[in-house]
Amino acid sequence: GVDIINTVIEIQDLTTDSISKIDIKHIYLDELILGEAADLSILTDLQIAQTEGHIELQSKLIIAPDFSSVQLNNLKLQSDFTGEDLPQGKISSTIKSNIYYHLPSKKAQLKKFMLQVDKLNLTGTLSLQSTDKTRIRFTLQGNHWDLTPYLPQDGAENDTTADKKETVAMQEPDLSFLH
Repeated sequence: GVDIINTVIEIQDLTTDSISKIDIKHIYLDELILGEAADLSILTDLQIAQTEGHIELQSKLIIAPDFSSVQLNNLKLQSDFTGEDLPQGKISSTIKSNIYYHLPSKKAQLKKFMLQVDKLNLTGTLSLQSTDKTRIRFTLQGNHWDLTPYLPQDGAENDTTADKKETVAMQEPDLSFLH
């Protein structure tokens, strides 16, 4: 198995003079025996710019004996983020599902899918297959979504956004390829 505890990864971007930090409390994978379920657990904290987050993942990992498929059963991924740029300063989410990925067909299936972001809920099934043409199939149900807390308030557009819009509006498109 794998057992990583109390590890910090720090990424420094000298061009923007910023530091991102990943504080791994633990990453645990039970003994991996092909065809059998192994406990997978990840607990970490993140700090990126002015945003901080906490992420927890729990699942049962199964890899087929012939390596043709990977399953994440009873997956539960919870996250909590706080920061100035987030709606109302924080956002919380939970994803639950049973995920099956078949490598030869490049098809992923999410059964018993449940997504909750604050008070927004979505449940159902999804499948995605990436062949010549990507195929996405889903049957989803959601509650009544009030997106007002996620939209900027009137007059809340900051100067940076206004500057970017003005720059784009004044920039001529490059048409040199037409000559």
